[in-house]
Amino acid sequence: MKKYLGLVTAAVLCMTLAPSVSAHRKVSPQEAMTSAYMEPKPASPIYKFPTRAPSGLLDFSRELHSTSSAPVKAPLKAPDDINLLGYVPSAAGSYYGYIQSVPYRDGSNFSTVSPSMLYNTWGGVEVNGTYYTVYQMAISPTAAYSYLSAYNTTTWISTKLTPLSDFSLFSTALAKDPVTDEVYGCFFSAEMDRYEFGVADFENATRATISEIDPKKPWAGCAIDNSGKLFAVDVSGDLYSVDKSTGATTLVGSTGVTTKYFAGMCYDAKGDRILRAVCNDDNAGLYQVNPATGECQLLADFPDKAQVMGLFIGAPLADDAAPEVPADVKADFPEGSLTGKVSFTVPAVTFGGAAAEGEVDWQVYGYYQVLASGKAGYGETVEADITAPYAGQTTFQITLSNEAGPSPKASVSCFIGKGTPAIPIPYVTYADGVATTALSFKKVLCFRKACYFIAGEV
Repeated sequence: MKKYLGLVTAAVLCMTLAPSVSAHRKVSPQEAMTSAYMEPKPASPIYKFPTRAPSGLLDFSRELHSTSSAPVKAPLKAPDDINLLGYVPSAAGSYYGYIQSVPYRDGSNFSTVSPSMLYNTWGGVEVNGTYYTVYQMAISPTAAYSYLSAYNTTTWISTKLTPLSDFSLFSTALAKDPVTDEVYGCFFSAEMDRYEFGVADFENATRATISEIDPKKPWAGCAIDNSGKLFAVDVSGDLYSVDKSTGATTLVGSTGVTTKYFAGMCYDAKGDRILRAVCNDDNAGLYQVNPATGECQLLADFPDKAQVMGLFIGAPLADDAAPEVPADVKADFPEGSLTGKVSFTVPAVTFGGAAAEGEVDWQVYGYYQVLASGKAGYGETVEADITAPYAGQTTFQITLSNEAGPSPKASVSCFIGKGTPAIPIPYVTYADGVATTALSFKKVLCFRKACYFIAGEV
């Protein structure tokens, strides 16, 4: 099953109706540049020049598959630990998803950071505690609403929604300048008939054009280092340095890596490297790029070939002197009881990896409240008695804290209480092509939730 996301010329209400087009006829990149329309396709390579025509229809969908249900593992500790975050669609081709911590070495995995979904189809960029996204919500095969959204990066609650009347804030690559807080990128023109290098003011939903970008070499990603130097990788995988005042480019070298679908890129000052996500039909992952040579190295493969857009490095997860993430977190609520235990171990080291002495304060949070709290020594195992207010799927979060501040949260999920049987499925028995008068029910073997039940009571 395929999901298509139409992109159309936006009028005052950000909507334009256009004649329907066939989803079956193939269009080559060369033909697409001169044809009267661009058809929906199962894949949406960013190297196809998105000429806007009477229909204005573009498609950046992907084959549907889940990318947000990967198992969560605690990140491994290392001297170069960073809080790498990015937007991951809930399903390929979807216009909503979640901010997740992004794995940047083997052994780490995705974990959801934003408690609620974000709307996004065109990357994303963080500016001074606000994460901006541009997205389109299709209302028909040939029409969609276009919006600029702003989200608080602490709560991930939407703070502003701005309708867009043209395509000038749509982009293939974005980067914030840490010196000036300005956002540079490879944008589409207002009419979506060319690529432009420009600087955007997302707070006021405006953009200025600096120069045009070669339609055969649009950017697949860009990043700006701590000195304000801009780097861009084009769709061929070549790394360039870019003059921000003129848009002139200087070839640094080839990375040897390309991406078929939109993917994020950012600069890691701690490691003096560029971090670049890629997403292809047969692989997806995170690479580090040497900004001096373009040399590229794979850091981690993404499970389920996940698409990661709008990469950025968030605030440190904790102070180096704060406690390490709670370990060995477990929840035990036996035989459908609402009373049970949440257990965990206080690591013997700080978040920075130094040996620790003394005590920490701990809290177990769930059901929108603190359920238990206390003190424990480093290296000690804690069993907290918990009484759940009601049955259901529950997530408990555990934090440790000392005078330096709180640790990152650890969590564990489980079903508490007795579950609800699944709806029985009736069936009719046929003999010689004629239905019998008897109506039977299969034995209930499955339940709506993975939970405790007593078979004799069903």
